[in-house]
Amino acid sequence: MVEDDKKPSEVNSPPLSLYLFVIGIFFLFCLFTCSLCSSAFSSSSSSSSYAKSVRVGETVTIPYLILGTTEADWDELVTLAARKQNGQMMTMAASGRAFIVEDNTSAEVLETKSLYMIKVRILDGEHTGKIGWLSRELL
Repeated sequence: MVEDDKKPSEVNSPPLSLYLFVIGIFFLFCLFTCSLCSSAFSSSSSSSSYAKSVRVGETVTIPYLILGTTEADWDELVTLAARKQNGQMMTMAASGRAFIVEDNTSAEVLETKSLYMIKVRILDGEHTGKIGWLSRELL
């Protein structure tokens, strides 16, 4: 029987440079993957639910939408929409607590409230001059 006289520290192991090379490749892979995820997120977020940046005094274009006449009315509309209670939304419009604007309606931003809610004055169409509330993510 042949005895192995080598001590554990003398066993052939890959050089340190190989370890550094593998770690470097792994790091570059992670960096590249993160940058791809970041660019995909930023390009998709502009068309999804990410809130658009708007300033007071800016003119914005509103899609076909029902707006609340007060903050509370807008909050109620959001709740009703989430519950798919369209009849109650139309009842709010009939009572004057909400109104519907046509697609591509121009409006002036009067106030930004929280990260998602804005107050606007309608500049054209049937409801010219009316004040309404909506989520900026809908612009």
